[in-house]
Amino acid sequence: MSTTHAQLLAEAEALVSEIKDKAPANDPKSTPHLPPGSRNQTKSITDSLQNSEGYAKAALAWRNGGPQKIDIAFQSKATFDSTSTGSLSYVNYQGLPVAVPTQPPTIRDLLAQGSTDLAAIPYQRETAYTNAATTVAEAGLKPEATLALEDIIAPVKKIAVNLKVTDEVWADFPSLRAFLEGRLRLMVKQREDEQILAGNGVGSNLTGILGTSGVQTHAKGADTSIDAIHKGITKINATPGYQKADGIVINPTDWQNLRLAKDANTQYYGGGPFTGAYGNTGTARDMLWGLPVVVSNAITAGTALVGAFRSSAQVLERQGLNIQMTNSDGDDFVYNLITIRVEERIALVVYQPLGFCTVTGI
Repeated sequence: MSTTHAQLLAEAEALVSEIKDKAPANDPKSTPHLPPGSRNQTKSITDSLQNSEGYAKAALAWRNGGPQKIDIAFQSKATFDSTSTGSLSYVNYQGLPVAVPTQPPTIRDLLAQGSTDLAAIPYQRETAYTNAATTVAEAGLKPEATLALEDIIAPVKKIAVNLKVTDEVWADFPSLRAFLEGRLRLMVKQREDEQILAGNGVGSNLTGILGTSGVQTHAKGADTSIDAIHKGITKINATPGYQKADGIVINPTDWQNLRLAKDANTQYYGGGPFTGAYGNTGTARDMLWGLPVVVSNAITAGTALVGAFRSSAQVLERQGLNIQMTNSDGDDFVYNLITIRVEERIALVVYQPLGFCTVTGI
């Protein structure tokens, strides 16, 4: 006896209801603590996918020999909406980014965060600052400050990747979860850091921090690398407008050289492999001169970037992490494949280039 679409839909609704009934309630006491400023949340996209109405309907139709065309999409912000028409099952979940509490800090984590509904963001960049404020006598002439600004437009750019998996991987949901939340997300985030730092602004590339006119620089010269980085910090802190350096980006090879540096007694300056500096308790974190260090392949070996990241630049998100899946791409249906696409749309605005300083020759 054949199953009608209406019967499949009714069974799907029952399955969705069962999923919702079994879903654990959100308990604030059970939510893991995340570092301040972290964008990561505790509910993963793929958990939401498995518990979604669209997934339930598609899975039910598949088990009953029904429609084999599956299109499912997820997006990382705004509201929840789902529709189902005939053989097409589609869900657009706009929730929160994937939870990876142990993920190392990224360059984006150092920057201020925001969102936008524009395709290009007009803003004003500060190019000069003069503080003329002073004490004045009663009824005296008040001094005039100068603040030079230039109009800039930061376009929103897309970072994307796609890969194919078999129907068997789709059916084995734990493997799919690891695939989605691990490799694909990492691919996008790696390219995101490269674009934020060193995008050349040509074509579909962002104009990164290093490609922004006005960024300060300091050459190591005869100094040690550690001393040169401190002098870069001082350049930022001494900039008119009272910038305050709050982070460092450094290549893994350069960071290794700094961490393995020893004094005449063969003691590690930055703390040994099991203890803090000079035998202090605890394990040394990735910190230098009191500032958090992001170790990234996005920056070239021999150069470090010191910055007042949070006050000088901002990442604006037009479209959050977006995961889409379909078996209707090319010959996917014939070969039992599912194409998975991950993408996001962001813009970078650099308000104060003088809030950054490259340290070269380290």
